[in-house]
Amino acid sequence: MKTQDFIESNLHNSNHVEKTCSSVFTNGNGTFYSYGYHYPLLVRHGGLFFANDAGYSSSTAKHIGWAKGATGYKALVYDYRYAKDPRDTSKEGIKGAVKNEIKDVNKKLKELSARAFRQKEQLENRLEELNKSLSNL
Repeated sequence: MKTQDFIESNLHNSNHVEKTCSSVFTNGNGTFYSYGYHYPLLVRHGGLFFANDAGYSSSTAKHIGWAKGATGYKALVYDYRYAKDPRDTSKEGIKGAVKNEIKDVNKKLKELSARAFRQKEQLENRLEELNKSLSNL
């Protein structure tokens, strides 16, 4: 089975059985990991999915794309590097990560020069995504 198919076929599976396919695995409780427990890839809370979109490598970027695609690109985003404990995939853990990143993005926006239009636009788009995630937590 290909990794992309594995993610799609186990997306709504909550049988509490850990399953692995290549470098991605699920704990059977709605959380997928890429290359180990240190990198939560996709987390399900109720009917919502949260995709950790902090990329490291081209293979992790593929995993992120497949995870988002499996949710019909409806996964809300967060960056686990902003969490107190990056392995904490609870609602509160993700909420804390999103809030911390929002603070950081706002700080970066204030520091930008008036001529940094593209950077400002990218940060504003990220802020919009993060606020959408936060409003669903």
